[in-house]
Parts: sequence; structure tokens; C-alpha cells
Amino acid sequence: MAAVLVLVHLILLWMGQASVIWNPTQVINATIKKPIVLSPRLRAHPEIIQWAYRKTNSDSSVTLCEKLGNKSRICLSQFATRMNLNHLYELTIFSVQPSDSGLYRAVVWYIWDETDRNLIQLAVYDAIFNLTIIVTRGLDYTSCILQCVASSGTGIIFKWMSNDASVTTDEFHNITGNGAALSIATADLLPLNQNIYICIASNPVSTASADIDLRSDCRTGTELMLLPTWAIVVLCLFSLFIGFVMFLCACFFWCRDVRWFLRCRRAWFNPPQTQYPTISSTPGSMHSSTRRKAFDRNEDPS
Repeated sequence: MAAVLVLVHLILLWMGQASVIWNPTQVINATIKKPIVLSPRLRAHPEIIQWAYRKTNSDSSVTLCEKLGNKSRICLSQFATRMNLNHLYELTIFSVQPSDSGLYRAVVWYIWDETDRNLIQLAVYDAIFNLTIIVTRGLDYTSCILQCVASSGTGIIFKWMSNDASVTTDEFHNITGNGAALSIATADLLPLNQNIYICIASNPVSTASADIDLRSDCRTGTELMLLPTWAIVVLCLFSLFIGFVMFLCACFFWCRDVRWFLRCRRAWFNPPQTQYPTISSTPGSMHSSTRRKAFDRNEDPS
């Protein structure tokens, strides 16, 4: 008789799974690659319990794990490596995957012929990691664009804070990109004490934050680098010094070239005269004309 009752209830369970719309009464959030436990909220020790799953109400249901009468708790072979039905008849998923999101139903039949249905909506999210703020300058160079980026995470909601208050779109701010992008007037135009901004990213399973100081970070964006005033003054003085040194060098080489040109000019227009030996008027020291001609021809007079 007990076997017949069990069979009848199994048929009813199957018919209910195939036709009834599952309206979950509980929503549970799970993190990818982490375990999750779904509890059936029992009133007493069950005679029959069966866990089933469907992605949406338009999909057919799949039996995951069950316990029938005095039989041991079992999970179907395709789910046995990832799921387990413990002694409290809770369904444990060891490592949650994105495909595990959907509707779960635990149908419980007690010995006094009453039935409970526990309907659970499982939402799966990826945790947020490595939240950073990317800084760029606006096209008009009068604004600073902050982009909040996370290396991982799903279903993220972004929020901006400054000076312990939420940032909204106003004359100094413009929030775009689902809240992840914030355009801000440059630090010189902002109100006092409003240069530090915090990006807060959250989803149902994790929260992360990152901050930035516009007085330094916004001036070193990836599109433009602005130097401080003292650096500009130093560069100007250094440029003047280099220019003066080059002027002196140019003057030196110019003067040297002028002197060389003048020497060459004198050599061209004033050729050197041939020097003759001095003829002494002392008797016996007179040279003959033949000897002088030989001297002019650079010949040996002897």
C-alpha cells in the first residue's frame, strides 16, 4: 500500500512540475565558483522530497535529487558530482556556475498526506575584483573624465561619492555609461574641498571601491600632460641659457672666420715682394750684374 501511495505522489509531482507555474517565494544570490545551500524549510521528517530545476517557467523541469520513502538520498548521475542532498534535505551546489541561475522547487510529502512546495529563485553573480579609475581629458581640455572599470563582475551598480556626499549630474558633473563614467570640470573650476572622488561598485554578492585625487591624477591623463608652473619657468630659463650659449659660440666662429677672410684678402691684394741681399758700398764687395741675375733665377752664382 505504501508503494502505491509513493507511486501516486510521484505521478502528482510530475504532473505539477509539468503544468504549474513556479512563483518563487525566496530569492537567493550566489557567487560563481562558490558553494550555495538551498533549504526546503521542512515542518517534519519528510516521506518524499524531490528537488527540481527549470531555467524559466517556459522551460521543462529537470529532477536533480530526491529521497523516496526509506530509500537513501540520491542525486541523478549528471548532477551527482556537483550537487548533494544532505541529512537535512538541503540541496548543496558545490561550485556554482552561471548556468545554475533559475528556478528551484522542493516538493515535500509528509506521512500524514500533506504537501509543501518551496520555490526558490537562484541568481548567480560574478564577484567584483580589481576596481580602477581610468583618467582622460575632455576634448575641450576643461573637463576630466573618470571611467570606473572592474576586471570582473556582473550586474554591477556604480555610485560616485565626493566630500561624503553622493555625486549627481549638475553644473560641474555629468554621469553617463550606466553610472560608470563621470565627467568633471577641471580642478581649477571645482568648488573648494571637492577634489577627491570615490567610485563604489556593488552587486548582490560583492562591493569594491577606488578613489582619485583630481589635483594630481587628473593632470596626468592619458591624452594630455600638464606641467606645473615651476617646471615651465625652469624650462624657459634653461632655454634662454642654451640660446645665449649658442649665440656666443656663433659669435666666436664668426669672428674667427672674419679674421681668416681678412688675412686671405691681404694676401691676395698685397703679394709679398722678392727680397734681395743688401749690396754693400764697401770696395771689393760689389756684385757683378751676372751674379745678381743668377741670384734672381735662384741659381748658384759660383
